Amino acid sequence: MTFPEAFVEVLCRFHSDHNPLLLRFGGLPLARGLRPFRFEAAWIDHHDYGALVKNSWHFPNITASLNNVKENSIIFNKEVFGNIFQRKKHIENRLKGIQNYLERVDSARHSLLEKELQKEYNHILFQEEMFWFQKSRENAQTIIRRKRIHRLQLPCGNWTSDSDTLQDEAQKYFKSFFTGNQPTYDRSFNDGPHPTIDTEGKTALTAPITKPEVFAALNSMKPYKAPGPDGFHCIFFKQYWHIVGDDIF
Repeated sequence: MTFPEAFVEVLCRFHSDHNPLLLRFGGLPLARGLRPFRFEAAWIDHHDYGALVKNSWHFPNITASLNNVKENSIIFNKEVFGNIFQRKKHIENRLKGIQNYLERVDSARHSLLEKELQKEYNHILFQEEMFWFQKSRENAQTIIRRKRIHRLQLPCGNWTSDSDTLQDEAQKYFKSFFTGNQPTYDRSFNDGPHPTIDTEGKTALTAPITKPEVFAALNSMKPYKAPGPDGFHCIFFKQYWHIVGDDIF
C-alpha cells in the first residue's frame, strides 16, 4: 500500500548462475498527455447547470452535443462554480467575522445575514460531500488499475517497456478487439423449432426496444461508476434524461 506501483524485474544472468532481481519502487515513467475531462457530480447541485445542459444540447449528433456540454462545463467550472474549498474558506471567514460582531452588537440585519451564510455553507458542504464521494470511487478504481503491464511482446516478437509503445499497442489491441466484424443474425424465430420458447416468449424477444426499457437499464447502473471515454458518469444521463433521453434512445 505504501508503494502501490512497485514491481520486481528479473534481469539477465551475467557473472553468476542466479538472476539478479531489480525492485522498482515508483514504476516505469509514463508519458502522460493532457488531463482528460471528468464530469463533476457537484455541478448538478448548482441551480444554473441544468440550463447549461439544456442550452448546450442542440446538435443532431450526440457526440457533438456531449462535446458542447463538456466545453461549456469547463468554462462554467472556472467562471461560475469555482473552487469548492476556496468558497468554503471564504464563507467560514465571513461567518467568523459576523459572529464576532454579534457578540458585541445586537443586530437583526447581521443575524439574518448569519443565517443566510450558514445556509450557503451547508450547501457548500453538500457539494464537497459529493466531490469526495466521487473522488473516492475514482481513487479506488485507480488503485485497482495500478497493477499495470510493464512489458509487452510485440507482434514482431520483440519485447518493449517503452511507455508510448505500450499505450499504442494496448489501444490497437482493444480497437481491433471491439471493432471486429461480427455476423449479423436475424431476430426472427419463425425458422426451425424452438421447443423451449413459447409464442409469448418469441413475441417478447422480437419486440422493438422501448424508451422505458432503456431508462430502466440506465437506472440499474451505479451513478458513480467509471465514466465513458467522453468523461461523463452515469449520473449525468440519469439527472438530465429529460433533456438527453430522446437522443440517447
